[in-house]
Amino acid sequence: CDHCNFASLPASGAQNERDAFHTMDTQTRLLTFVNQLHAWKVVLSGGGEPLIEPVMVERFIEQVRSERLEEIEVITSGFWGKTPGAARKMLTHLAHAYRRRPSTSHAKFSLRLSVDWFHQRAMGLLPIEHILRLFDTPEFADVHCYIRSVLLLEDSTIQGLATALGAHLSSLA
Repeated sequence: CDHCNFASLPASGAQNERDAFHTMDTQTRLLTFVNQLHAWKVVLSGGGEPLIEPVMVERFIEQVRSERLEEIEVITSGFWGKTPGAARKMLTHLAHAYRRRPSTSHAKFSLRLSVDWFHQRAMGLLPIEHILRLFDTPEFADVHCYIRSVLLLEDSTIQGLATALGAHLSSLA
């Protein structure tokens, strides 16, 4: 994508490559590979929006393993939060996948919301608002969330989100 530092398959001309990546066999190979890394943190960005394939993301959250694993992170644009109900449904699925992990796993689960001019232009800020408001409820107390923004060209997206949420941002130092 032009606006960030993550690689994504082009929207046109790569459908077969996209489809091949999301087969059950490929997902199993990906999990096997990641689990052999003995990583302390795994980040799933999908080279685009991973939650277009929510079943794959849930499987990844539930089955990624490492004795050193401290954090599982999913990067998302939050497009799935179009309504409060849709936001709750997806976040509930992700939280349940996390909670199905073995009780011996001490890894935390984090949702990183990509909020910037590109996503604001594509979908507005309302989906992000719906998602963030869910973190005020005890239902998702075990799920962590933070915002990632590519602040380019005096991007005021984060200020707009803060205003919409009734928040105040201090100066960045």
